[in-house]
Amino acid sequence: MEEEEIRMREELQKINNYKNYIISINATAFEYDGWSDDFKLKEIREAYVRFRNDLSYDFRKFTKEELLSLGFSYWDDNLIVMPLWAYHICEDGLILTSINDDTAVKGKDDIDTDVRGGCLAYGFTVKELFKRERKMKLDKIEKEAQS
Repeated sequence: MEEEEIRMREELQKINNYKNYIISINATAFEYDGWSDDFKLKEIREAYVRFRNDLSYDFRKFTKEELLSLGFSYWDDNLIVMPLWAYHICEDGLILTSINDDTAVKGKDDIDTDVRGGCLAYGFTVKELFKRERKMKLDKIEKEAQS
């Protein structure tokens, strides 16, 4: 397996670990009636912060299939939108496209974090992801030809 592929798989595993941890903390807070609401909220907030400060991803590096497996979703044929949890570990500086076809820069512009259909109204165009995937495939073919 190619070094880049291994690194991407490790990043996917870290992201899945983050998701699973957040889900587990939320489920625990829901289940434990003995915990006060203030304590539940404190535990959930701490869980998000514990990982969030150490994770920063350029989600454009992943394939459409990988994004969909992480919980990203098609808004329409042209846009894949991101879940709220992913926005918080999305690399600052990424240009995101909205469902209205506006663009905004994460970390610079004001981005509405209202959730629609389980995801934000922002994500990546399918065209942008397709170009990235095509380039990755061509690079791989070129490397194999040189070997």
